[in-house]
Amino acid sequence: AAHGGAQFYDEERFEIVRSFLSRHFRNVPASAVGHPSIPLSLGYTQLRTDLPGGRHANVRTMRAMIVNADGTGHREVGSELADNPNAWTQFAGWSPDGQKAILSRGWQNPDNAHWEEEHKTFRMDPSQWMLDTSLLEMASGQLMNLTAVERVSHYNGGLFFVPGGRSFGFTPLINGVSKPFLMDLDGRNKRDVSGKDAGFAYGYSASPDGARISYHEDYQIFIANADGSDKKRINTGNPFNFGPRWSADSQWLMFVSGVRGKSNPYIVRRDGTGLRKLADLNGYQGWILFLDVPDFHEGSSDVPVWSADGKSVFYTAQVDGQVELFQVTLDGQTTRLTHTPNGTLHYHPQPSPDGEWLVYGSLREGVRQIYVMRIAGRSEQRITDLAKGHGAMWPHWRPMPTVATAPQVTVTSVRRIFHNGEHNAFTDLCRYRGQFYLTFRTCPDGHMVHPSASIVALRSSDGAQWAEVHRFRVDQRDTRDPHLFVFGDKLFVYTGTWYSGTSTPRPSDYDLNQHLGFGVWSETGTTWHGPTALEGTFGHYIWRAAAFDGKAYLCGRRKPGFEITGRGEPATVESLMLESDDGLIWRKKAVFQETAGDETAFLFEPDGAILGIGRHGTGKDAQLLRSRPPYTNWERTNLDRPIGGPLLAKWGDRHLVGGRISTKDRGPKTALFWLNKDKLTEFAELPSGGDNSYPGFVALSATRAWVSYYSSHERDADGRPMTAIYLAELQLK
Repeated sequence: AAHGGAQFYDEERFEIVRSFLSRHFRNVPASAVGHPSIPLSLGYTQLRTDLPGGRHANVRTMRAMIVNADGTGHREVGSELADNPNAWTQFAGWSPDGQKAILSRGWQNPDNAHWEEEHKTFRMDPSQWMLDTSLLEMASGQLMNLTAVERVSHYNGGLFFVPGGRSFGFTPLINGVSKPFLMDLDGRNKRDVSGKDAGFAYGYSASPDGARISYHEDYQIFIANADGSDKKRINTGNPFNFGPRWSADSQWLMFVSGVRGKSNPYIVRRDGTGLRKLADLNGYQGWILFLDVPDFHEGSSDVPVWSADGKSVFYTAQVDGQVELFQVTLDGQTTRLTHTPNGTLHYHPQPSPDGEWLVYGSLREGVRQIYVMRIAGRSEQRITDLAKGHGAMWPHWRPMPTVATAPQVTVTSVRRIFHNGEHNAFTDLCRYRGQFYLTFRTCPDGHMVHPSASIVALRSSDGAQWAEVHRFRVDQRDTRDPHLFVFGDKLFVYTGTWYSGTSTPRPSDYDLNQHLGFGVWSETGTTWHGPTALEGTFGHYIWRAAAFDGKAYLCGRRKPGFEITGRGEPATVESLMLESDDGLIWRKKAVFQETAGDETAFLFEPDGAILGIGRHGTGKDAQLLRSRPPYTNWERTNLDRPIGGPLLAKWGDRHLVGGRISTKDRGPKTALFWLNKDKLTEFAELPSGGDNSYPGFVALSATRAWVSYYSSHERDADGRPMTAIYLAELQLK
């Protein structure tokens, strides 16, 4: 919404939402031109800006988009909402955990749009306009139109999550008057919290502690308790007051105050005391024109925003012939962040959740683009590359999920699933066509490389009774480290194989250059095909597969350049990401570990970002690996311990890591962890010892899961250690 008068009406009052389809612009990933990867993402809105016909002709082209903060991965979201030539979408925000996007869907009768252009004012009648706000679950793509549940208005904007997670706030239009409302998480129980004799209200926000709300009513700022009680006006003495926002610690409220077209940021304490001017915009009007054709609405509000820690404020201000970015502390110390050529207009600054980055729009050379700046050092990069006549507006950082406290998990049972007197090891677990599958290696001659090894696949409907459905071996090769992979409606079992010849080789004769991946597959789980050599894996030790966007990916470690060196485990190994269209023919996609490459588990996020847990050589700390399409740049963070045979999985919205750890006094153990950012928190140590670990995982529900693993902690009837397969059940509290 524009800042003041008719200018704010459309966006702030009604949160109209839209953007423009990516086929009309060029997206050049920042990584392609040498910019560093930024492990964040954001939502924004794109649109046409120069179409003849006035405001509606361009507004209806708006589309909600998301993009990685390094400029890669542009894609439209919620496209099904734009189901009419006169309907549009706008990206309006995120849930606090970043798992859901807030999308608005607007529609206008084109005849009404023509009337508005002629009369240069809005006519928001129910038969002429519609605005609803939906939540998009990023993982599943499911949309829920919350404002349509027990509908109170045809026009509903400004949806936000009330701190505490018990309700939503929004601003519906009731009999032509905008009102602050609350509703339950399912969209029901909508109620007005504006109080008796309230005027036209908008700019509705809640303090982070959930105790207070604020909004501007008839251009005056009010604060109240969360339920609308104890309503107080902040008396500034100015006729125009706009855009209240709370600091991170809930102690301060910021807004702009003055006269229309000339106002400045003010702050006041949560109890209404301590009112003072914070900075001077030097006459900046406080709104940005987002169209290149005449717009009777005159643009979009450009108001100051708090820093992530609430200790400073970012804002835009006039400097000669341009609008520049500034930062001011609460004691009034001002820093200019940009120095750009005459005619440049910056707008809509937003700090990243970690406080390290600033995203903002900038009008340069006649095009409105989105930029990202590292606040320390003030280096910026453009993350959109739009053609003239297109624009990018209203960026919103995606919150970074956090786990404030590690959830408690109980190991409710551990069952020995398989023991045949041989060495049984290296498990994996999955669900396929309503049944559960468990795979492992069995070998009469032990752990090391032997041509007598074979791969076993078991099936169960309940986890209690398991039956063998397939077993295979490869002549003159040791089959080991099997992994299950569901891809293209098929169930694959992959194995990395050492060449052994007809007898057991010495470890000094192992040759990684002769390693080869094999696979078997089934469409039913009963009839199997193969084993067949996986083309493109010769000389690669393959490990765990993952899929995204119709393609399969494997970890494959190898000697750099397949160099001819002495046999045995080489001192230098690199890890590659291998890619396949069918699960059988593989090609190099990227190198993600140049040295000490090892067993690595991949996990894709819904936006294509990849997370990996990589073993990093004997005795070294494991690595957390991150990348984004096209997976050419990788970030590597050392974790605080070695992990053997790593597992990486999602359980609900949390990341789970498993594998073998070394304890000082009890030897190697199989342990499970929560991964929060780059920190591991152990939540379970499974009964294990000796040769053990290499877990698999299946989530049964949001609170129940199974973990398969192998261990040598038990003894057989003759008192000899046995290496057997186990299944543990987990219960999340």
